[in-house]
Amino acid sequence: MDETEALVAIHTLRIHPAYQQAERLRRKTKGGAAAMAAASEDSEEFAAIHLLLSTWEVIATIMESVASRDRIFEVTPVCHMHNHLKDALSGVSLKHAKLKSPNDFDVPNGGYAAKFTKLANDYHGWMIEKQKSSLYISGACDGMYACFG
Repeated sequence: MDETEALVAIHTLRIHPAYQQAERLRRKTKGGAAAMAAASEDSEEFAAIHLLLSTWEVIATIMESVASRDRIFEVTPVCHMHNHLKDALSGVSLKHAKLKSPNDFDVPNGGYAAKFTKLANDYHGWMIEKQKSSLYISGACDGMYACFG
């Protein structure tokens, strides 16, 4: 997949109505992503945080096969979303561990949403490599350059 195809795929995932609804719920939920991950497994909040994390894991998977990521990183709020979702990772991961047998848990590959976390680390490395200013980095991680989550 080339960079343009990846951008289209990522944009399509992020504008999907279910994703947008989940992101609106995250923004409205007191305690944010961590509170949503702590919610009952049959709640709207837990379903929404699972959808958000799963979507970003898919985005990270798409980006694994893209040779050049510059344009994608310029317009995709990787740092911003990871900052807002990372507190939910352990909560959702623990619930998944209960639902699966220990042998099925994805520990060898880094655990739940490991590709998303790796993507966030890659994004930070990209900002340093491209010599982005501290203002750019702060803005990117605060969502200044994000049209939406």
